[in-house]
Amino acid sequence: MPASNGAEPSGSSFNSRQLTDTTWWFAGCLRQSAGETEVHAHLSSYLVLGSERAAMIDTGHPKDWRAIRTKLEALLNGRTLDFIIPTHPEYPHAGNIGSLAAQYPESTVVGDVRDYHLYYPDLASRLVSVDSGQPLDLGSDAILSIVPGVIRDLSNTIWVHDSVGRVLYVSDGFGYSHRHGSGECVCLSSEMYSAPGRGEAVFVLERAMPWSRLVRNAEAVQAVHDLMLRHPADTVAPAHGNVIDNPVDLLPTLSAAMVEFGVR
Repeated sequence: MPASNGAEPSGSSFNSRQLTDTTWWFAGCLRQSAGETEVHAHLSSYLVLGSERAAMIDTGHPKDWRAIRTKLEALLNGRTLDFIIPTHPEYPHAGNIGSLAAQYPESTVVGDVRDYHLYYPDLASRLVSVDSGQPLDLGSDAILSIVPGVIRDLSNTIWVHDSVGRVLYVSDGFGYSHRHGSGECVCLSSEMYSAPGRGEAVFVLERAMPWSRLVRNAEAVQAVHDLMLRHPADTVAPAHGNVIDNPVDLLPTLSAAMVEFGVR
């Protein structure tokens, strides 16, 4: 996965928003077509800035690298980025690893990094495998843990839980599109003009996880429920959808769409 050349494709946009005292949402979007309708789909990443250390969950798409770099520099304000946590080795999630590693030479790439040396052989000494449940202590205000990627695109997909901020970062899980031109790129789910439904969820499933049409997704949905009992979250942060600040209301709708999309 090469570093970005700085070019941004037509129809792209980048926004950011602070979610908690320690967490920022970097909301990269692409404008796409759904029939005759234009919609936006997120390519998001997240910065968790603890009192002692900082982590980036997913890296953002290379099309957004210049904007991400500028925002990171401002937020870190002279601090380093300690941890780069790609949820899986796919371009929207890991495509800026090289750029981030060059910008922050003291950083390490952590998670299920079993094959990342194939993409980034020069970074092999900075790849650190972190087992599920092992904490990454960013300070008393932010403690991250790698948790199983229940809805996973690749075999080494991971999710991340912030036990202090009660945020669950779910990678390709619970994605959905939003309307182009509606100003919804950095809206929380409760702020959107209309609640996303099956169509918005299927739009992302078809593009990010087409394999999910061929399996029984009810098992994965139950596994998510069980995971969230062990790792409670008030906020669910997907890579391909608006940040979900009303999971009790919205997750049942997105879960039902996934079950209906697959084999029953």
